Amino acid sequence: MNRRHPTQTLRGGKTAPAAAAALAATLTLGLTGCGSESEAKNTQPPTTTPTTTQTTTPTPTPTPTQDEQDAQAAANKVIEYNQLECELAMNPTTERFDEIVLIARGNAAEGTRNLILGYLEDGIHKTAVSEVEILEVNKTTATTWEVMACIDASGLDVVDEAGQSVALPDRQTRVLNWREVTLDTNNGNMYVTDIKNVFDGELQTC
Repeated sequence: MNRRHPTQTLRGGKTAPAAAAALAATLTLGLTGCGSESEAKNTQPPTTTPTTTQTTTPTPTPTPTQDEQDAQAAANKVIEYNQLECELAMNPTTERFDEIVLIARGNAAEGTRNLILGYLEDGIHKTAVSEVEILEVNKTTATTWEVMACIDASGLDVVDEAGQSVALPDRQTRVLNWREVTLDTNNGNMYVTDIKNVFDGELQTC
Protein backbone atom coordinates (compact mmCIF):
# COMPACT_ATOMS: atom_id res chain seq x y z
CA MET A 1 0.00 0.00 0.00
CA ASN A 2 1.60 3.22 -1.13
CA ARG A 3 1.76 6.03 1.25
CA ARG A 4 1.34 9.48 -0.17
CA HIS A 5 3.28 12.18 1.50
CA PRO A 6 1.43 15.35 2.02
CA THR A 7 2.34 18.05 -0.36
CA GLN A 8 4.26 20.90 1.29
CA THR A 9 3.12 24.35 0.44
CA LEU A 10 5.96 26.87 0.27
CA ARG A 11 5.68 30.48 1.13
CA GLY A 12 4.01 32.24 -1.76
CA GLY A 13 1.47 29.48 -2.27
CA LYS A 14 3.59 27.15 -4.45
CA THR A 15 4.03 23.51 -3.75
CA ALA A 16 7.57 22.11 -3.43
CA PRO A 17 7.60 20.40 -6.86
CA ALA A 18 6.19 23.52 -8.45
CA ALA A 19 8.80 25.64 -6.73
CA ALA A 20 11.61 23.39 -7.91
CA ALA A 21 10.36 23.60 -11.45
CA ALA A 22 10.14 27.36 -11.24
CA LEU A 23 13.64 27.58 -9.84
CA ALA A 24 15.01 25.39 -12.64
CA ALA A 25 13.29 27.56 -15.23
CA THR A 26 14.67 30.69 -13.61
CA LEU A 27 18.23 29.31 -13.63
CA THR A 28 17.87 28.27 -17.24
CA LEU A 29 16.70 31.72 -18.28
CA GLY A 30 19.50 33.28 -16.27
CA LEU A 31 22.17 31.34 -18.16
CA THR A 32 20.70 31.78 -21.61
CA GLY A 33 19.19 35.21 -21.35
CA CYS A 34 22.47 37.18 -21.53
CA GLY A 35 23.70 35.08 -24.39
CA SER A 36 20.49 35.50 -26.31
CA GLU A 37 20.51 39.21 -25.68
CA SER A 38 24.11 39.42 -26.79
CA GLU A 39 23.40 37.45 -29.95
CA ALA A 40 20.45 39.70 -30.69
CA LYS A 41 22.71 42.72 -30.40
CA ASN A 42 25.24 41.17 -32.77
CA THR A 43 22.60 40.64 -35.44
CA GLN A 44 21.85 44.36 -35.58
CA PRO A 45 23.59 46.26 -38.42
CA PRO A 46 26.73 48.10 -37.23
CA THR A 47 26.39 51.79 -36.64
CA THR A 48 28.41 53.80 -39.15
CA THR A 49 29.73 57.25 -38.43
CA PRO A 50 29.48 59.57 -41.45
CA THR A 51 32.86 60.84 -42.62
CA THR A 52 33.50 64.31 -43.92
CA THR A 53 35.87 64.59 -46.88
CA GLN A 54 37.92 67.75 -46.87
CA THR A 55 38.80 69.11 -50.27
CA THR A 56 41.85 71.33 -50.69
CA THR A 57 41.55 73.98 -53.31
CA PRO A 58 44.89 74.32 -55.14
CA THR A 59 46.40 77.75 -55.20
CA PRO A 60 46.15 79.04 -58.77
CA THR A 61 49.46 79.70 -60.49
CA PRO A 62 49.65 83.33 -61.56
CA THR A 63 49.77 83.77 -65.30
CA PRO A 64 52.96 85.55 -66.43
CA THR A 65 52.42 88.91 -68.04
CA GLN A 66 53.41 89.45 -71.66
CA ASP A 67 56.47 91.41 -70.58
CA GLU A 68 57.54 88.52 -68.32
CA GLN A 69 57.06 86.02 -71.12
CA ASP A 70 59.09 88.18 -73.51
CA ALA A 71 61.90 88.57 -70.96
CA GLN A 72 62.02 84.79 -70.46
CA ALA A 73 62.12 84.24 -74.22
CA ALA A 74 65.03 86.68 -74.54
CA ALA A 75 66.92 84.89 -71.75
CA ASN A 76 66.30 81.51 -73.39
CA LYS A 77 67.63 82.85 -76.69
CA VAL A 78 70.91 83.85 -75.00
CA ILE A 79 71.25 80.35 -73.53
CA GLU A 80 70.51 78.81 -76.94
CA TYR A 81 73.09 81.05 -78.58
CA ASN A 82 75.75 80.07 -76.03
CA GLN A 83 74.98 76.39 -76.54
CA LEU A 84 75.44 76.57 -80.32
CA GLU A 85 78.61 78.66 -80.10
CA CYS A 86 80.18 76.19 -77.66
CA GLU A 87 79.18 73.21 -79.79
CA LEU A 88 80.84 74.81 -82.81
CA ALA A 89 83.93 75.64 -80.75
CA MET A 90 84.18 72.04 -79.53
CA ASN A 91 84.18 70.75 -83.10
CA PRO A 92 85.16 73.71 -85.30
CA THR A 93 83.64 73.53 -88.75
CA THR A 94 82.15 75.88 -91.30
CA GLU A 95 79.52 73.32 -92.28
CA ARG A 96 77.21 74.46 -89.48
CA PHE A 97 77.48 78.18 -90.17
CA ASP A 98 73.96 78.15 -91.57
CA GLU A 99 72.71 77.31 -88.07
CA ILE A 100 74.14 80.55 -86.71
CA VAL A 101 71.71 82.73 -88.65
CA LEU A 102 68.81 80.86 -87.07
CA ILE A 103 69.81 82.21 -83.68
CA ALA A 104 72.02 85.26 -84.24
CA ARG A 105 72.34 88.24 -86.53
CA GLY A 106 74.51 91.32 -86.87
CA ASN A 107 77.58 91.59 -84.65
CA ALA A 108 76.66 88.43 -82.71
CA ALA A 109 76.54 86.23 -85.81
CA GLU A 110 79.75 87.77 -87.16
CA GLY A 111 81.51 87.33 -83.83
CA THR A 112 80.63 83.62 -83.69
CA ARG A 113 81.81 83.02 -87.27
CA ASN A 114 85.12 84.80 -86.58
CA LEU A 115 85.63 82.80 -83.39
CA ILE A 116 85.19 79.47 -85.17
CA LEU A 117 87.38 80.51 -88.10
CA GLY A 118 90.10 81.48 -85.62
CA TYR A 119 89.82 78.08 -83.92
CA LEU A 120 90.14 76.35 -87.29
CA GLU A 121 93.18 78.39 -88.23
CA ASP A 122 94.93 77.73 -84.91
CA GLY A 123 93.91 74.08 -84.70
CA ILE A 124 92.33 74.44 -81.27
CA HIS A 125 88.97 73.64 -79.74
CA LYS A 126 87.00 73.83 -76.54
CA THR A 127 86.49 70.75 -74.40
CA ALA A 128 82.99 71.43 -73.03
CA VAL A 129 80.02 73.77 -72.98
CA SER A 130 80.16 76.76 -70.64
CA GLU A 131 77.34 77.38 -68.21
CA VAL A 132 75.10 80.43 -68.41
CA GLU A 133 73.51 82.19 -65.46
CA ILE A 134 71.03 84.89 -66.43
CA LEU A 135 71.44 87.85 -64.10
CA GLU A 136 69.15 90.50 -65.52
CA VAL A 137 66.87 91.18 -68.47
CA ASN A 138 65.83 94.71 -69.40
CA LYS A 139 63.53 95.79 -72.18
CA THR A 140 65.06 98.79 -73.93
CA THR A 141 62.66 99.29 -76.84
CA ALA A 142 59.48 97.67 -78.07
CA THR A 143 61.52 94.97 -79.82
CA THR A 144 64.89 94.81 -78.01
CA TRP A 145 66.12 93.44 -74.69
CA GLU A 146 69.46 93.67 -72.93
CA VAL A 147 70.48 90.48 -71.15
CA MET A 148 73.25 90.40 -68.57
CA ALA A 149 74.63 86.91 -68.04
CA CYS A 150 77.47 85.27 -66.18
CA ILE A 151 79.39 82.81 -68.36
CA ASP A 152 81.09 80.11 -66.30
CA ALA A 153 83.93 78.41 -68.20
CA SER A 154 85.54 76.80 -65.15
CA GLY A 155 84.54 73.35 -66.34
CA LEU A 156 86.21 73.54 -69.73
CA ASP A 157 89.56 74.11 -71.39
CA VAL A 158 90.89 75.16 -74.80
CA VAL A 159 93.36 72.63 -76.18
CA ASP A 160 95.38 72.08 -79.34
CA GLU A 161 95.33 69.05 -81.61
CA ALA A 162 97.63 67.17 -79.22
CA GLY A 163 95.27 67.84 -76.34
CA GLN A 164 97.59 70.33 -74.66
CA SER A 165 95.97 73.30 -72.98
CA VAL A 166 96.55 76.64 -74.69
CA ALA A 167 94.44 78.67 -72.25
CA LEU A 168 96.19 81.31 -70.20
CA PRO A 169 96.84 80.02 -66.67
CA ASP A 170 95.50 83.21 -65.09
CA ARG A 171 92.42 83.48 -67.29
CA GLN A 172 89.10 84.50 -65.82
CA THR A 173 86.70 81.56 -65.72
CA ARG A 174 83.56 83.48 -64.75
CA VAL A 175 83.02 86.50 -66.96
CA LEU A 176 80.17 88.99 -67.23
CA ASN A 177 78.57 89.10 -70.68
CA TRP A 178 76.12 91.53 -72.23
CA ARG A 179 73.80 90.34 -74.98
CA GLU A 180 71.28 92.23 -77.06
CA VAL A 181 68.23 90.30 -78.22
CA THR A 182 65.99 91.65 -80.97
CA LEU A 183 62.53 90.56 -82.02
CA ASP A 184 61.92 90.31 -85.77
CA THR A 185 58.33 91.43 -86.13
CA ASN A 186 58.11 89.91 -89.61
CA ASN A 187 58.51 86.31 -88.45
CA GLY A 188 58.01 86.65 -84.69
CA ASN A 189 61.44 85.16 -83.87
CA MET A 190 64.07 86.54 -81.52
CA TYR A 191 67.77 86.78 -82.39
CA VAL A 192 70.92 87.63 -80.48
CA THR A 193 72.09 90.68 -82.40
CA ASP A 194 74.97 92.14 -80.39
CA ILE A 195 77.46 90.91 -77.80
CA LYS A 196 79.96 92.44 -75.42
CA ASN A 197 82.16 90.97 -72.72
CA VAL A 198 84.64 93.83 -72.28
CA PHE A 199 83.54 96.75 -70.10
CA ASP A 200 85.73 99.83 -69.66
CA GLY A 201 88.50 98.05 -71.50
CA GLU A 202 88.61 94.93 -69.36
CA LEU A 203 86.79 91.73 -68.50
CA GLN A 204 84.55 91.78 -65.46
CA THR A 205 84.18 88.74 -63.28
CA CYS A 206 80.86 87.56 -61.89
